[in-house]
Amino acid sequence: MKSPVQTAVTTMAVAAIIGTAWYQSRVLATERSRLSSLRQQVEAATSTPSAAVPAPATGRPDKSSQSPTPPKKTAPAIVLNEERLQLIRDLASSMEVQKGIAGLRTRSDDAMLAIGAMSNAEFRRYLKAVLACSELTEAERKDHCKFAFFALLDRRPADALTLYTESDDWARLGVPPVFVSRAFQRWTTEDLPGALAWLRETIAERPEMIEETDKGQVVYAVAKTDPVQALSMITEFGINPPSNSTQSVIGVADTPEKRLKALEALRAYLPTIQDKGDRNQAGDYAVAVLGRQLAKDGVEAGTQWADSVGLTASEAWSLGSDIGDAVRPGEEAQWIAWFDSKLEDKYCGRPIRHIMGYWAKRDHKAAATWLNDAPAGAAKNAAVARFAETVSEVEPESAAQWAETLPPGTLRTKTLTEVYCNWPKESEASKAAARAFAEKNGLDP
Repeated sequence: MKSPVQTAVTTMAVAAIIGTAWYQSRVLATERSRLSSLRQQVEAATSTPSAAVPAPATGRPDKSSQSPTPPKKTAPAIVLNEERLQLIRDLASSMEVQKGIAGLRTRSDDAMLAIGAMSNAEFRRYLKAVLACSELTEAERKDHCKFAFFALLDRRPADALTLYTESDDWARLGVPPVFVSRAFQRWTTEDLPGALAWLRETIAERPEMIEETDKGQVVYAVAKTDPVQALSMITEFGINPPSNSTQSVIGVADTPEKRLKALEALRAYLPTIQDKGDRNQAGDYAVAVLGRQLAKDGVEAGTQWADSVGLTASEAWSLGSDIGDAVRPGEEAQWIAWFDSKLEDKYCGRPIRHIMGYWAKRDHKAAATWLNDAPAGAAKNAAVARFAETVSEVEPESAAQWAETLPPGTLRTKTLTEVYCNWPKESEASKAAARAFAEKNGLDP
């Protein structure tokens, strides 16, 4: 799935095979709704340069069988009648002049439903008929083959993806990998064992056709029931960096019990990552996702769960690294107090700054009131620094006052500098105020 190609589905068509059970009114209405979404997605893609039209693949040989295959009866060829040919021409004409043709969308949807109902054998025979049709131009045949493949992707992703990996022609023809990936995602929800088997086989035989997102999708799907196996697949599939998928494994755990199971699996998996940087990032990013989940549960439930699982200091540090906007309004002070109780002074700043940054944006008056009453210490200093930086663009005088309450040191100097840099300097008065602040605090304006 490596070809970075995109295509416009409106230039493609497929002959309608009318009169099957797919056209019962209720089924057709449901399918039209789904096809409308598919059409909108494909219409957003751009056209691709012409490519040779592929010959229909015949399927992979059965490597396990050494016996000769007995001769089979030849199936009757499919004939494209004038109605089918006209649909193809109308779609091509509609794209060329960029105007709609009455009823074309309905005819196109009918065609997609019909081709999606074909058996694999009928689909291959259909492609042969299209490729052999001398009444169509090469561009029309090309676009029609693409549309046929899109129809198969939409209705039977397993069959379509098997066909896709049989030949490079589909990628050269302009089938966008993003559509193949979306079909694979649907396959994992419909038949995870089958999708996983296809992925492993394709990685072994045609690795260039697999996108990293496809590997990650399988990890995500497996993690819903087995986080240990899901994490082992990160190594099996060579997903790099591992943090791309460790986040998914934790993120899919949606109950306290599943989160504990996922966290235990993560703890066992991380030591297997050889590179220290990748290992630290994989753990940090995954536990940060866990922190957001706990914040959304509420501070009481979240901290009780965190206390019950025996978080290490490193895990607690990661837990608050991306928590700020997930904290429920009104619970910011409780979370700050919890992190202050779990982390040493030199480590508590990360989560507290993150919480205060969003709190100051959401309700700076409530945040300032809390700061007034907060006990002195590393936690308050971290909160003051972040508060001053956050409000400095809109209330520079207030930010300056808070920054000046910090004790001498690196944090104070950094915060004062940040306030000065953010100070609005649109008028002469504001410029003068900013200069006075800089001079007062020994900054270089």
